[in-house]
Amino acid sequence: MTPVASNRLLKVLIVTAVAAILAWYSFAASMGQIFQARQAELALRFDPGNGFALSTAAFDTLAALRDRKDLNHARELAFDALRATPGDARAIFVAAATADEGRATPQAVERVKFSLKFSRRNPAAYIWLIEERTAAGDVDGALDHYDLAMRSSAEARSTLLPIMISAMDDPALSGPIGNVLARGANWTILFWEQVIQAEAMPTSAGAIITRLAGSKGFPPKGIGDYVIQRLVENLRFDEATQVAALYYPELKAQDQARSAGLFLTPGVPSPFAWQLFSDADVGANATAPDRLSMSLFTPNGGLYARKLLQLAPGEYSIDATMTSEVVNAIGAPRIRMRCASDNSPLFEASSVPGAQGRGVFRSTFAVPVGCRAEWLEILSPSSETSNGNWELSAFRISKRGAP
Repeated sequence: MTPVASNRLLKVLIVTAVAAILAWYSFAASMGQIFQARQAELALRFDPGNGFALSTAAFDTLAALRDRKDLNHARELAFDALRATPGDARAIFVAAATADEGRATPQAVERVKFSLKFSRRNPAAYIWLIEERTAAGDVDGALDHYDLAMRSSAEARSTLLPIMISAMDDPALSGPIGNVLARGANWTILFWEQVIQAEAMPTSAGAIITRLAGSKGFPPKGIGDYVIQRLVENLRFDEATQVAALYYPELKAQDQARSAGLFLTPGVPSPFAWQLFSDADVGANATAPDRLSMSLFTPNGGLYARKLLQLAPGEYSIDATMTSEVVNAIGAPRIRMRCASDNSPLFEASSVPGAQGRGVFRSTFAVPVGCRAEWLEILSPSSETSNGNWELSAFRISKRGAP
């Protein structure tokens, strides 16, 4: 080979080697970027100086902490990350949390708080502070960090909201939780949505809403309606009435006995107002505030209307008028009442034929002590009658012996 050819070959080899080295670094950096968030250790094999991968590895090591060796390794990785990317919030947090041999000293607390100045979206820092306050027995302090974490991070909300909801029924925590909710933070609606969707709604929900009245954290009416319904389903009628009165002031002035004769009561929610039902078997419609039109379509019968009452124990009478072409038909509507807590019957009345196509309901009944609420219902039983139309009016419940 001639000297000229030899020099030319050498130049080609040098250029090729340089290009290969540059290509490797480019490939390594690219692979480091690809894997940095998902597989930090793999990313570091390609790009040992990748700051994000280093902080991820430091964080993962701290999260899986088993012994002092891991603690030291996490700290080393955190400082390596900070040398590569100064100001990395996670690396600052890991460095702070692993100082003082991992103990929550006052200095460590200040360092962890300092890490949040670089990024408030670091749930781990808040959880560390929550655990530190919990260990110190500072409930209010721990809940302050709950609030801050959930204000700034959706990830924190998904982790912390279920914990807070599960703690609502602890007598030592329900009050402080209510105080935090009263601030009206951006996560409170999500909090109440999860409360009402819970298979077993926390028993303190009604009491906490009552405490929140007038505050920024008072739940909107839509949430309140769901809570009222769940309270009724759970047979907690007094609480349901108390919560309903916060949203519907008209309910406070409602006379329980007299309200039975009003089928239209604007401003009063169900089940404290009459609930009217229509389906393939029956239909009900309030043609006036004190008049209820009912239609029977099939022999199956069904429920036209119902209303929840809270009558005081004692003796009562019931009166109503029903008009129809055939008021005493087999499928004609009946009125009944049962104790809401155990479904025990209080009375069931059929109309008695009167003059000029009118039927009359007239009966007496007693509400026993311990029956805190009653379901008042109007229905047609199943029968051979397949159709009919009726109108109910002059419906009145009166306490016997009252002036």
